[in-house]
Amino acid sequence: MAGISYWRDLWIRYLKMFNQIFHADCLSVLRPLHDKPHRRPFIDLIYIDPPFNSGADYQYQGKKAFSDQWAREDYTRELARIQKIHPVLYNYLAANQSFFPAGHMAYLTMMAHRLYYIHALLKSSGSLYLHCDSSMSHYLKILLDILFGEKNFQNEIIWQRTSSHNDPCRFGRITDSILFYAKDPAQMYFNRQYQEYDEKYLNKFYRHEDEKGRYRLSDLTGPGVNTQDEAWRGYHPADRGRSW
Repeated sequence: MAGISYWRDLWIRYLKMFNQIFHADCLSVLRPLHDKPHRRPFIDLIYIDPPFNSGADYQYQGKKAFSDQWAREDYTRELARIQKIHPVLYNYLAANQSFFPAGHMAYLTMMAHRLYYIHALLKSSGSLYLHCDSSMSHYLKILLDILFGEKNFQNEIIWQRTSSHNDPCRFGRITDSILFYAKDPAQMYFNRQYQEYDEKYLNKFYRHEDEKGRYRLSDLTGPGVNTQDEAWRGYHPADRGRSW
C-alpha cells in the first residue's frame, strides 16, 4: 500500500501539470493521465473546439496554424488502437469504411480516439461540451452516444456565429452546434445562470401586477414534447392539447 509521501508527491506533480497550457495534440496529455497507476476520473468539465473536417488550412498572423485536411491521413494504426480500448467504437468505425470517404474516416478515427480518453477522465459529476458545425456534428454525436450513452445526451446548443447573410443557391450558414453530454446526469453538477430582465422586456410582457408583484398572462396549453417534467394538478405537459 502506497504511503502518504507517495500520494503527496503524486498530487504535487498533478498540480504542476495543470497550472500550465499545453501547445500540443491533446492525446499526448490525455493518454498518459489515463494510464497512470491508481488513476481515477478527476476532471469536472471539458470544452473542446476541435477541427471540423473543413478541408482547409488555417493561418494565424500570416503563418500556417493547422491543417484541417484529412483525406491523405493514414488512419489504420489509430483504428487498431481503438480496437484494443473500445471494441464497440471500433466496430462502428470499421463497419463504415466502405461508406465514409477516406477523409471522413481519418477525421472520425482521430476524434474517436481522443473522445475515448476524454470520457474516461471525466468524473461522474462531469460534463462535456463539443463544438462543431453541420459538416460533422451528426457523426460526432454517434461517437458520443456510443461512449457516453444516448440517454446522457443533454442538449444540442445552437449559437449564431455570424450575422445573417445569404449564400449562393442556399440559405446562409450562420450557426454552429455545441453537443452537451453528462457523464452521469444523476450526479452532474449544473450551475444555472441567471441575469436581470431588461426593463423594456418587463414593460412589454409583465404588464400586470398584484400584491405578489408583476406577472404576465400566457398560454398554458401542454406543449406535448417534454416527458420528463412532473404533472401539475393532474395535468402533464406531455399531454398535447390539454391545459395545465
